[in-house]
Amino acid sequence: MNQQTQAKKEHEELPLRQINICRLCKQEIAKSSKKCHHCGAWQSQWWSWLVHLPALISFVLMCVAIAQLILGYNQLLEAQRQRVLASDALQRAKQAEDTATSVAKNLDKVQVRVREQEESIYRIVAKAEEQGKTIDVITARVKREFSEILSIGAKAKSGVEDSIKRSEGEPKPGP
Repeated sequence: MNQQTQAKKEHEELPLRQINICRLCKQEIAKSSKKCHHCGAWQSQWWSWLVHLPALISFVLMCVAIAQLILGYNQLLEAQRQRVLASDALQRAKQAEDTATSVAKNLDKVQVRVREQEESIYRIVAKAEEQGKTIDVITARVKREFSEILSIGAKAKSGVEDSIKRSEGEPKPGP
C-alpha cells in the first residue's frame, strides 16, 4: 500500500502533459511508466505480447506433437499393410516352392520311366537280332514303347502346366 500511495503522490505532482492513460484499467499513470501501478498491465504493445509468448510457444509445440502423432500413426498403418503384403508374398513363394518340388519329383519319375523304356527297347532290339526277326516286327514293338513314353511325357507335361496355372491363378494383392 505504501507504494501505491507514493505513486499517487508522484502522479498528482506531475504536470498534465506527462500523464498517460493505462491501456487496461484506464487510470492515469506517468507517461514514462512502462507498467501500470494500478493493474500491473504493460503499456507497450511489445511487452504485452511478450507476456503471451510462453502460451504461444506451448501452442506451437502442441501442434507439432499432434502432427507427429498423426504422422506416426500413418506410418504404423503403412507398416502393417506392408507386413500383410510381405506375408502374402511369402506364402505364395512357399506354395511355388512346393509346386516346383512336386514337379521336380514328377520329372524324376518320368526320367526313370524313360530310362526303363529305353532299356526295354534295347532289349527288344537285341532279342530281335538274336532271333533274326524282320525290321517290321522290331519297328512295331519300338513304336508301342515310344507311344508309352510319349503318353508318360504328356501326363508329366500336363501336370506341370496344371501346377503352373494353379500358382499363377493365385489372386495378387491390390495396392
